[in-house]
Amino acid sequence: MAQLDNFTEGRKPVTFVDLFAGAGGISEGFMQAYTDHNYYDFVLASDINDNCELTHRVRYNVLKAA
Repeated sequence: MAQLDNFTEGRKPVTFVDLFAGAGGISEGFMQAYTDHNYYDFVLASDINDNCELTHRVRYNVLKAA
């Protein structure tokens, strides 16, 4: 957690959602992109394919929405 605090300190989050997410390529790209003043905060991904959901749940450690 300390590494996350060090990374986000002094940076403003830019939140985003990934609709029709597939395996999460766009989500991953946003999460790896940042500047000296901003970083991207992944909020939500959506897809109807069960395998895509599983990929996101495992990769990004997210809970299934009710």
